[in-house]
Amino acid sequence: MMILFTNICLIPNSHAQTIRGKVKGNVVDKGTQLPLAGANIVLLKTPLGAASDFDGNFLIENIPVGRL
Repeated sequence: MMILFTNICLIPNSHAQTIRGKVKGNVVDKGTQLPLAGANIVLLKTPLGAASDFDGNFLIENIPVGRL
């Protein structure tokens, strides 16, 4: 099964004095373009990740700003 990540963007988000970011997007099947529910999305080299919802949407919050 091939998947395609679409609509992924980094959104700056600040809480108190620590700058953090977010990644949100939608996961779909490359062939059918149907959403993939329950797909695991992981930021490489971090313990951060999320699972996509019924519509293929996901959100990963509290990402430290900078290079990983």
